[in-house]
Amino acid sequence: MARIEPKRPEQIKGKIGNVVACTWRGIPYLRTLPAHVKNPRTPMQQAQRTRFSVALSLLRPLTPVLRIGFHEGTVHQSAFNAAMSYTMRYALKETAEGIAVDYRNTRISRGTLTGATEAVVVPGEGKAVFTWNNNCEIENASPRDHALTVVYHKPSQTAVYETIGALRNEGRAELNYPKDWRAEDLAIYLGFWNPKEKMASISECLWGGE
Repeated sequence: MARIEPKRPEQIKGKIGNVVACTWRGIPYLRTLPAHVKNPRTPMQQAQRTRFSVALSLLRPLTPVLRIGFHEGTVHQSAFNAAMSYTMRYALKETAEGIAVDYRNTRISRGTLTGATEAVVVPGEGKAVFTWNNNCEIENASPRDHALTVVYHKPSQTAVYETIGALRNEGRAELNYPKDWRAEDLAIYLGFWNPKEKMASISECLWGGE
């Protein structure tokens, strides 16, 4: 920044090129304008924008779940942004039609809590029934861990979920979804989290990961 000391400061005004004359608290000075940021649509930038758009469309309806499932270990970023970073890196794939979601590698939670063992889901008419072994004695698993359950409808990019539902030691949970959702259009996930410890497990895709 350059200072100006004219006899009549109010006469200094306007700009020359990228230099503009300004006044701050009665003190005239010169400053440069910020450089114009160009937005060249290079193939790499367009591909990155596409990847971001696909990931955002996938994760947006899962926001409340992700705030819980990706909270553990976040530093200088939100849980949603942590989920976005993971999805961009591990849960997208290139197909003949373009960038697509890899549902099997998609996560609704990711942390150090012990996950489910021998988990299974059976989707029926408007209801998904989850079962798992009671593994409360393994590592840091607790009877007070809650199941995180998600049914994601691929065609409409919408989801239903439960965050405060069945407990780990119950070994079973149910999640209702619209009856017009066909099983072949679903991706279904299970994870666990402990509200007191603020820990979550690495979730599993139990259905629709093809």
